[in-house]
Amino acid sequence: MLTETTHVVWKDVLQPGHTYGLRLSEKAGEVFACYTDELKNQSENLELAKKLPVCRGDGGTYYFTVHDDPAPPKLFARLELPRTAYLNGPNPFTLVIEYTTDSHKPFVFDKSRSPLSVTNFCSGFDLHCIDQLIDCQDNATGEKVEWGAVFVCWDGDPHPNFPHDDDFVEISAGKPWRFECTLEKLENEKEYVRSMEGLEAGRTYKARVDGPSSFTRWQYGKKEDLMAGTRQEKMARWEVNMEKLGCLDVERIEEDLYFETVA
Repeated sequence: MLTETTHVVWKDVLQPGHTYGLRLSEKAGEVFACYTDELKNQSENLELAKKLPVCRGDGGTYYFTVHDDPAPPKLFARLELPRTAYLNGPNPFTLVIEYTTDSHKPFVFDKSRSPLSVTNFCSGFDLHCIDQLIDCQDNATGEKVEWGAVFVCWDGDPHPNFPHDDDFVEISAGKPWRFECTLEKLENEKEYVRSMEGLEAGRTYKARVDGPSSFTRWQYGKKEDLMAGTRQEKMARWEVNMEKLGCLDVERIEEDLYFETVA
């Protein structure tokens, strides 16, 4: 399926203001699955042996409404980190994810309930494991780093009814936003997520940015205006039609970074 919603092919077949239903045909066309690393330019070029059978189950019909509004701005994520990680030394190892956008018009997005959130629980924020932020593997063996992880079960939703002001980020083409996370030699269970455990001395590691793939709540404007007033006023102001605005997709700038570990 073509998911680029601004592509001309959609404009030729869909009309704004109409609601459409989408489902698999019971019989027409061939349905198969394949691994993405085997997918070339077109699925028809795949060898028959690589096509995996798919059962046409009753998955129901999915409905969506077409809006004739501008596409949401895009976010781009890029990773920065030091070339050397001192596993036992005093030098901090801080990884940075810099977010930029193609929008010259400022907007604010909500990063709560994500690994970037400032919400502080006994498990150490909404960040449960470093692999929520970066994809990291041993450069020689290709094995992924097994980072420490902390998960806590709650009887109810521990998040506040409305996010903290610091979970709302203003960004524009001339105003990027940087998320920082420092890894240390930690033994406290509360901070175990940010431990350097999983890294071995004398190795070279390859890392690239991961992080959230999208943010579902945002709107144009400046943070000082959108977050002004009482909590009730903020909640009312952020009751926006996200189906019409669309979500903010994050495009990861795939640039492999390398760092060495020192005992």
